[in-house]
Amino acid sequence: MDASDLPASQPFLIKLPDMAPYLRHSSCPKSVEAFIEAKCPVVHVHVVTFDDLTFIGVTNAHVAFDAVGTGTLLDAWARVINRTDINDIVGMKWDTQAFQSFAGPTKVAKQRGWYDLGLVQQVLFIAFLREIMENLKNEGSTEWVGSSDILTACAMGHRKDSTPIHIHLPINLRGKPEFPVLSSPYIYINNTVLSIGISPIPASMFQKESVGQLALRFRRAILAYNADPVGMLDDLHWRCAYPGKMLFPCPPGAEYSFQSSWRAARFGKLDFSAQSQIEGKQPGKGRVVFVCPLFTSGKAYPLRGSGAVLMEDEEAIWMNQFRGEKDWEEVRRSGDLLFV
Repeated sequence: MDASDLPASQPFLIKLPDMAPYLRHSSCPKSVEAFIEAKCPVVHVHVVTFDDLTFIGVTNAHVAFDAVGTGTLLDAWARVINRTDINDIVGMKWDTQAFQSFAGPTKVAKQRGWYDLGLVQQVLFIAFLREIMENLKNEGSTEWVGSSDILTACAMGHRKDSTPIHIHLPINLRGKPEFPVLSSPYIYINNTVLSIGISPIPASMFQKESVGQLALRFRRAILAYNADPVGMLDDLHWRCAYPGKMLFPCPPGAEYSFQSSWRAARFGKLDFSAQSQIEGKQPGKGRVVFVCPLFTSGKAYPLRGSGAVLMEDEEAIWMNQFRGEKDWEEVRRSGDLLFV
């Protein structure tokens, strides 16, 4: 399918084929338990090459890397391939203990937005973002929303029941003034993610409110979270004080959804051009054409109903969503999104 065949003014869905054989070798660990066994590598790389396309599968444990950390590691790898002197690439110090000061006891009862119970493919073209922003402006709003906010609103729009949906937006702590060790010129590749818990939204509200208004809900929650450094530090202190304690992202009778954005990882900007030339392929063919997530989660947090904005290029913003077959059929019947 050529980009010119795709709709330019609305999000649409493409079913992703089974990519596992291209991204993971059969010997790669398939569970958390297997990943933490002694002498098991922290990072697994699987490469499959064709004449016109190369698949690079990188598998790691989320407890060790988040998306930005993985992107940093891959960027360093690509720069070495492109003949950058390894001494010119800033690395992370082995003894970095970014959160050591938060590991002590805390009086905070729990992390905000979490509950102690004892435990689409979607593409949005840039023109659609402008359209939503223009609609908000026509409604009298002067607030800004990002494409990730809009994509998240689109992804949730087919429900008609009143089930409370607890949406969690993972947030990257790098670059925040409270954590200078995580900010440039320093490099930190380990997991630095907390989550912003959105006030519960009845599922039917995703049809009653406009996409723009829903996106504003997410953007306002992000702004409020960033404006409350004390609350953020309390959340981090609790998580570091109780690293093994499992909380659940919603109470009984409700549902949850993790909606992340990987755009800060800049996967789409990785440059493997030098490798293309080494292999005798045409110059300029070393760019990333697509980012494909392949998750393995334990029984504690099923990923159904969750997703992430993956990357963007000159024509589109790519997002993935995990749904069951019945969920996808409801989305199809709603007519809110185009299936390609």
